[in-house]
Amino acid sequence: MDDKGKVKYITAEGKTIVEETRLRTELQEAKESLETRVKERTSELIEAIEKLKNEIAERKRAEETLRKSEIRLAEAQKIAHLGNWDWNILTNELYWSDEIYRIFGLQPQEFGATYDAFLDMIHPEDRELVERSVNEALNKNKPYSIDHRIVLPSGEVRVVHEQAEVTFDKSGKPIRMVGTVQDITARKQMEKNLKKKLMKK
Repeated sequence: MDDKGKVKYITAEGKTIVEETRLRTELQEAKESLETRVKERTSELIEAIEKLKNEIAERKRAEETLRKSEIRLAEAQKIAHLGNWDWNILTNELYWSDEIYRIFGLQPQEFGATYDAFLDMIHPEDRELVERSVNEALNKNKPYSIDHRIVLPSGEVRVVHEQAEVTFDKSGKPIRMVGTVQDITARKQMEKNLKKKLMKK
């Protein structure tokens, strides 16, 4: 130091101490910064996990609600002898609800349903009516509601009421047809018996 108490020079040892102090300070700051970032990332991760848990729980609730709705729909269709179908015209894939399989005398999902397979089960005398109705729906956007007979694998003949409509794309090309089939055999038989009674009077 000079006569005023000021440092005139720093020894090599002093420089080392200053450098070590600076490095320790920088290291401590880096450590604290890293710990802060880790805490932030951990907090974000915990928040993301909680959000994911909530989304999974919500999806499970939605799936359970959908499952119950499907069960109720299947029960209602079974009671009413009414089934629904959905035909993907582009792939020729035809979805049948379980009740339609039962109406056609088949086990649910027993065979790969297609439009051609459906036509094969139409009574020969009614096939032209069905094909004409389908073609008019496809070409003229004309929904149909018709009664026709079907022939079960056992040979039994049933009468069904069928209605359907077509969905078209923006260019006017038919891409999907949806409809329902209801077994009205018992009703038709009752009507037939009633007519016989009236004719006898």
